[in-house]
Amino acid sequence: MKTRLTFVLGIVLVTGLLLGCGMVNTASTLVNGDKGGGTVQNLWPDVPPLDSAKKVDSQLPLTARLAIQAIVKASASSNDVKLDQFNFIAFTTAKTPQDITAFYTQERMAAAGWNVKDQPGCTGMSSEGGGGGLCIFGKDSAEQSVLFIAMAEDGKTKQTQVYYVRFDGLLKQGAGAAGASATAMPVNKVAPVAGNIDVSKIDVCKAIPQEAIVKLLGRKLEGSPKLFHFNDAKTDSGCEWSAGKDSSQNAYFAYAVIAPVKDYVTNKASATPVAGLGDEAYTTNGADAQQLWVLINGKAAVMVAIGDRPNPDGAKKLVPFLIAQLPR
Repeated sequence: MKTRLTFVLGIVLVTGLLLGCGMVNTASTLVNGDKGGGTVQNLWPDVPPLDSAKKVDSQLPLTARLAIQAIVKASASSNDVKLDQFNFIAFTTAKTPQDITAFYTQERMAAAGWNVKDQPGCTGMSSEGGGGGLCIFGKDSAEQSVLFIAMAEDGKTKQTQVYYVRFDGLLKQGAGAAGASATAMPVNKVAPVAGNIDVSKIDVCKAIPQEAIVKLLGRKLEGSPKLFHFNDAKTDSGCEWSAGKDSSQNAYFAYAVIAPVKDYVTNKASATPVAGLGDEAYTTNGADAQQLWVLINGKAAVMVAIGDRPNPDGAKKLVPFLIAQLPR
């Protein structure tokens, strides 16, 4: 009941903020400072796209962003679920907010995997400058996800700005997700490590559920995952998964490593910084795949690679499984 009430109040709060903070103006007036557009290049594959909508380079207004974050925090206890990844993308469309809320039905979103029971769905509001609306959907799977679809119409141009805002996080061991049944994949805590971290004893293959890898690769695995060492000194711990090749000979594989800090430093050459992960993070091009490296508490590093094409968003989803193996 608490979760449902929080979400319902949140719909009113955020939609009011969107209409009140200028989202009904043109796209150019929505840009907050000199920051660029969304944090992802394409709409996520589990979110049905609107026909004829055009991606725009726009920043989610600060007031709306803070309000959405507050709703998520209020709806999911920090002891239950860690919603630690916040991404968004913006579009413009000639469709009205009413058209959009009618498109994102409970049935359509459930078919796409947004399966939280009794989720709020969509609601709309109107104002003199143009209408608006907000949809909220949740997913209970290998990770806990919350999707906000916020929209506002410019009364003069009759164009509607649509923001897709997504929080992803991992369900902790034995905890239930807010508003969902406790069926999400747990983070396995294996081989606890004490002191100043000998990470070579961690079983990374047990740390990451095979279901998470299968979901990211979109294919069944060929054989069991295999332990390996990424560095020559064998002071790290790694695991690799293979899903074979498709008819075009594209390889599907992933590997993950927990390593000493010096490995993080050694592989940092020609790196691209990544914000919002660990102490700091970067991606670099390995011999066979793009690698995401994350420094954790200055004591250890984790690395994830997914091949044979870059998948930084997918790599980010595996990082918390590895962090869970390290002492706080």
